[in-house]
Amino acid sequence: MDTWEWSEMSVPQQGPVGRSWHSFIPVSPDHLFLFGGFTTEKQTLSDAWLYCVSKNEWKPFKHSNTESPRLWHTACASEEGEVFVFGGCANNLLSQQRAAHKNEILVFTVQPKTLVRSCMETVLQFKDLLAGAWECLPKHLLCNLTQRLGSNNTLGS
Repeated sequence: MDTWEWSEMSVPQQGPVGRSWHSFIPVSPDHLFLFGGFTTEKQTLSDAWLYCVSKNEWKPFKHSNTESPRLWHTACASEEGEVFVFGGCANNLLSQQRAAHKNEILVFTVQPKTLVRSCMETVLQFKDLLAGAWECLPKHLLCNLTQRLGSNNTLGS
């Protein structure tokens, strides 16, 4: 990728089935995340894969959204190691049935949570028990906790 020149590469034997209308996004400098799509056999997919660029290797990604097929969706990666998939369609768009549009977010955790994030979530989970000790926290952590507490999603994930 550094040279901006195309070159043919060999494809690993084991990997995902061919597809279209999927998401395929970078989640680290060396890894790409593939989710969902539509096969040439008109099957909607809910599988996820991680591709390691340096090893030219595909690995299936285990997740809890296997009952949520998606095509024509959008995806983005966070700095905290999560992939957010939004919207799209859950059925065969080429069939005569009405499109099953989705208005929900699927979250895939592709990297472990940082220690700071795990601690922040625990503090928020036990906020009533720990509220008296918040004044001892560094200002930036206290500000972060207060901000998360003010949002609808108190666990921050």
